[in-house]
Amino acid sequence: MDALWSFVRKKEAPLTVAEKVLALYGDAWVWIAFAPAWRLVAAFVGGKRDQEHANVLRKRRHAVSGGYIPFFTSDPLPHYAHVLWHGSGIPEVILPIPGQRGPKPTPKRLSPADLPYAQVVKRRKGGRVGEVTTQSIFGSATAVQARLAASTVRQTINTSCVDRHNLTCRQCKGRLARKVLSFSKELTG
Repeated sequence: MDALWSFVRKKEAPLTVAEKVLALYGDAWVWIAFAPAWRLVAAFVGGKRDQEHANVLRKRRHAVSGGYIPFFTSDPLPHYAHVLWHGSGIPEVILPIPGQRGPKPTPKRLSPADLPYAQVVKRRKGGRVGEVTTQSIFGSATAVQARLAASTVRQTINTSCVDRHNLTCRQCKGRLARKVLSFSKELTG
């Protein structure tokens, strides 16, 4: 999963207060759920970079996948982990607290055991990627490695397929390219 930045009419900085309230112009993001095995965009959503649009992406991806839980990788944006955690179908469970005193425990959502999810963290130095590290968010390290071993597409945790797709989109569509005169005048574009 990844998000691709663009803007509608103006960038976020020069927006007036009324334009910010309407939320029609300014920064726009294309949220993408990419299936690297088929080199296919499974789902996408255009909108702001917030949890609401991330939830719409999850619903669309779930409708396309038919409930199949693949191996997820993304950048460290917290919206992805929140969407996967709350969208995995694991109900909230009241964990027992020893003793009788104190307030009643609030229900807690347990992390999904069968949902392998890893993040790729890129640290930049001088505008270039200096260091790339990975971290497993959901699922054990052995579950993540088992999914990677069974994969026909990749053997390491990376986001290279969706990053390559984003670059192709930027090169082919003037509205997504950076530092050009063509830009979207409405969010649907």
